[in-house]
This record gives sequence, C-alpha cells and structure tokens, in this order.
Amino acid sequence: MFRLPPLNFFRAFEAAARHLSFTKAAEELNCTQASVSQQIRALEQFIGRPLFQRLPRGISLTEAGYAYLPAVQASIQHLFAATNGLMGPPRTQNLVISVPMAFAAYWLALRIKQFCALHSHINVTIHCTIWNSPDLETADLSIRLGNGDWREMQAKRLTREQAVVACSPDLLRGPNALRKPADIRGYPLIHVLGRHDNWGKWAAAQNLTDLGSGHAIWVDNSVIALQIAGSGYGLALTLGTFVNFFVEGKTVVCPFKEALDLDQGYFILRPTDRHSSSAAKAFMDWIPEIE
Repeated sequence: MFRLPPLNFFRAFEAAARHLSFTKAAEELNCTQASVSQQIRALEQFIGRPLFQRLPRGISLTEAGYAYLPAVQASIQHLFAATNGLMGPPRTQNLVISVPMAFAAYWLALRIKQFCALHSHINVTIHCTIWNSPDLETADLSIRLGNGDWREMQAKRLTREQAVVACSPDLLRGPNALRKPADIRGYPLIHVLGRHDNWGKWAAAQNLTDLGSGHAIWVDNSVIALQIAGSGYGLALTLGTFVNFFVEGKTVVCPFKEALDLDQGYFILRPTDRHSSSAAKAFMDWIPEIE
C-alpha cells in the first residue's frame, strides 16, 4: 500500500493555498496558526520539497505548490461528494407548532426564517389559535401564555410580559392631551377578554380610585385592541410584546412610563410523556430562551 500523510495535512495545505494565509486557514479550520504551519511543514517534509515561499509579508505558492494544489482540491471534493452520497440527503420531516394568533404574527413570524434556513429539510406548519388553548394532541409543540407552571412539559420562556397602555399619537396633542394617568378618565378603554381585570390593577398601581364611566370596547386579542387604539379611539392596555411592534411602526405610542408587571410570559412547550420527533427537538434547541 502507498504511504500517505494524514488528511489534516492536505486540508491545511488547501486552505492556506486558497487564502494565501496561514492565519485565515487556521480560522477556517478552527485551529491555531502554529498548527497549520506545523502540518504544512510536515507535508513538505513528506514530499521532500517546499510548497510555499515564506515571505516577509505573507506567503506564496512555489512551483511545486501550484502543481500540487489542483490534485489536492479535486481529491477533497471527491471525498466530500462520496461521503454525502453514502449519507444521503436529510429525510424530510414535518413539524406542527400550535401558537396564539397574535404571537405567531408579531413574534414568531419575524424569526421563523432563521430556523428554516438552518433546517431546510423540516416542513413547518404553524397552527394559529385565538385563545390560549393549543391542541397538543395534534401539535408537536405549542406556545402558551402563562406563569411557567407546566406539568409533564419541557418549557422554555420566550418573553417576560408587562401590560402597557397604548394609544394613537393624536391623543397626545390638543387641549385634552394625555399627560398623566388620571387623564384616562376622559377616554374609552379597550379591554382584552381574559385579561379584563388588568385595567383595574393598573389603575390601583397608579392610585386611581376609578377609571371613569366612559365607553368600553371588549375584544378577544391584543392585536385588535392595538389596531383600535391606533385608529384614535380610546386606550388599550395590552402585552408589551405586541405594543413594541406597533410602536416601532409608529401607529401607537405609550403615553405613560407606568406599566403593570405581570407574572406571565410566553413559553414554548414540548410534552415529555410521549416520544418527540427530532424536528421538535431541533426547534426547541434553536428557539431563544430568556431567563
């Protein structure tokens, strides 16, 4: 059998020749510049002739290096192609995520492309719900709003929520402009079903004895509340995750710095009482968790 040096010698030579830099080759191969230099010297000793000229500033290929490089590159490419051929392309997988509609539109939709770029073999289905009751019988993962007390679930916290007052920028102008929390008494309040008591908690925190007797609107999700507020009708008190998106779009403003801290956040959940697909595990590993 023919004697050959280790494959790492060839990889170091090819990377250094392509970059004409031992330092850049080391960065690509995730090793030290000294290691690359040592491997190339060992290859030169094996061959019996220099492959690089060491110059005061940088390196250049010798005539032998120029002659050797195409064969080394072709061999590495053949090994890569043969290995991928044996392994085969990743098997296509399906992943179903059940998500409240507002969170899907204004948080997950802004980030999902990053996961899809990393895992092109996973087909993602986002199943939206209005209420906080995703169906874990048909979904691999679910996202819910809560305090983190999920039994028989692996849970990762995605947000830490506050209830924030939002309104149209128009309400900050004119003789009846909002300037302090007590001024809300003159405006309609927009309530989100399921969180209808947040206005009372917010008022109590600001030492307001009442919220006035103005007209009220009830909606079943935060996004509709913010859209109504942005139209100039009343004030919404809703989750900061969604308020931030509308503030960035300049359709609403937050008239007061006072917010209501909630012992809640959005969590992504994976059942631990049944087998999980590798696609679900990949998504749980990818999605960012906050402390």
